[in-house]
Amino acid sequence: MPYSVINAIVVFLAIAAIAAILSRRTKQEKLNLENTKKYCEKNNYQFIRNMKLEELPEKVKEFTIIQRHIGYKDFHSIVKGNNNGYDFMLLTFIYPGNHQTCGSLICLITKKDAKFPKFYLRDSKTLIDSIDKLFGKQEIKISENKDFSEKFLLQGTNVDETKNFFSESRLQALSQEHIKGYEYEADEDYFVVSYPSSPSIPVEEYEALQNKTFALLKKFG
Repeated sequence: MPYSVINAIVVFLAIAAIAAILSRRTKQEKLNLENTKKYCEKNNYQFIRNMKLEELPEKVKEFTIIQRHIGYKDFHSIVKGNNNGYDFMLLTFIYPGNHQTCGSLICLITKKDAKFPKFYLRDSKTLIDSIDKLFGKQEIKISENKDFSEKFLLQGTNVDETKNFFSESRLQALSQEHIKGYEYEADEDYFVVSYPSSPSIPVEEYEALQNKTFALLKKFG
């Protein structure tokens, strides 16, 4: 068989494979979207297909969780509602990764009069942590719990308030609820948990993150 024919067959098969993958992805995205809408109808939540960054509360727009993806701030597939007296939003946004499109799922809860200290918390990443320090971002160490300080990066504007907030009972609660990859942020009435996800998010992930966030919020008191 001539080389040109073999080459043409290889190209055809590659294109067919890519088309099949894209078709499956499109079907899955449509299914996820329909299931999310049903989930909202069942729980009397509001479903919003698209939302601009400007529509977020002023404090939340400045959160590290949001700012670290600067330039990719349009949200889609938003679930908005009230659970146990707390207003919440589940937001997704997509951003380009090194090899593929990435997504993040964020649960934002508004707890009136909570008065959280302003803090940001995530798994410790040695290289990124070092870069943050070069740019003057302050790391807060909990000297009474070295294991926690080694596993997590904790930043905050008021060191004493943040240390006082992370009491031993709250540190234990966080360790019990934490899943690798989760990020946490708070400021006064707002509490946010973020988790990296696929660009098309199944409704089960919306529900799981909401349950996880409320469980942690309850233990935080």
